[in-house]
Amino acid sequence: MLAKVVIADGGVRLELTADYGENPMLQDEAGAREALRHVLRVRLGEASRELEELGPIRYEKRTRFEPDAPLPKGPSPNLESHRLVTALW
Repeated sequence: MLAKVVIADGGVRLELTADYGENPMLQDEAGAREALRHVLRVRLGEASRELEELGPIRYEKRTRFEPDAPLPKGPSPNLESHRLVTALW
C-alpha cells in the first residue's frame, strides 16, 4: 500500500493505493477496498477514528502508479499494467 498526502489551499488530500493484482493478502478489488477503509486511523486528542468518519471516501481504479510513487528501483515498474484501487479523502 502507498499513501500520498497533499496539503494545499487550506485543505488536506489523502490518497491510499493498494495493488491487488499480485498481492496474496488481497484477493480482489473488494478486498482491497475493505483494507483501504481500515489501514489508517486519525487520532484527535485521545480518540482514534476511521477516516470515513471524517469524510466520504471516493475510489478510483488505476492501472499505473503515480510517477513520483516510491517504488523499488528496477526494470520500469511504472510501465507495467497493475490492478490498483485508490481511496481518496
